[in-house]
Amino acid sequence: MISKANLVNKIVNKIGYQISKTTSRSSILDFREKLTPVDNGYELIRAGSISDGGYLVPNDFGGISKLISGGCDAEWSFEKFFLDSHNIESIIVDRIEKKPENLSPRVEFIDAWIGEGEKERFISLTSLLENLPRSSAPDLILQLDIEGAEFSELLRISQNDLKRFRIIIVEFHGLERVINREYFKSVISPVFEKMLRDFDLVHSHANNCCGAFSLHGVTIPRVIELTFHNISRRSSILKKRQIPHELDMPNDSTKSDVKWANKSA
Repeated sequence: MISKANLVNKIVNKIGYQISKTTSRSSILDFREKLTPVDNGYELIRAGSISDGGYLVPNDFGGISKLISGGCDAEWSFEKFFLDSHNIESIIVDRIEKKPENLSPRVEFIDAWIGEGEKERFISLTSLLENLPRSSAPDLILQLDIEGAEFSELLRISQNDLKRFRIIIVEFHGLERVINREYFKSVISPVFEKMLRDFDLVHSHANNCCGAFSLHGVTIPRVIELTFHNISRRSSILKKRQIPHELDMPNDSTKSDVKWANKSA
């Protein structure tokens, strides 16, 4: 005889849904703490647009040889900032219909998506790095806005390749999936453990495109921009950095920024 629990699961699966266990409050609190940025001794400056497409980064660009940008959506103010202000050339990876107008010939554009899939349409971070000279010190910048593929891509890149980057900016999408305990344990938590092994999280900013959600009394943005700085560059004892930062701006100027900085009791 089929149990009531199995019967409910069968009915729910038949209509395209799935029942999953919820992530514990202690795990959510720990994850929320991981999203709190630290001051590692470097001033943050704004690079690129004053809205979507601009990011706060540590002012530590001496010796940077290249910027890799995954996803640009026809906008290149971020890459232009580094080219104009610091003579740092970029590689932008996105589909050809997203290629920005008036792109400098010093910026290489690759018609592909970063991630896994057909060879003609996708390219991995590992493949991009194979074509760049390896330095004894972290001398690269990475910017990823790849609509959810960031989790799988960061999981499959090797730790040694990851450490080649001095600064990494990632827009994480779909953070509401932390609710699903299995997804949190198998995907989200391992990504953050991997990143924080060799990087300080120096800036957090909620993208106001999609709002926030609450679980166990803890508010978390659905989409968040995070800036990581290689631990080897740390110049002071860590202390928590105040958020929002004075240079933060709403991604969508028609909406209010997301209020999420303080944990709920």
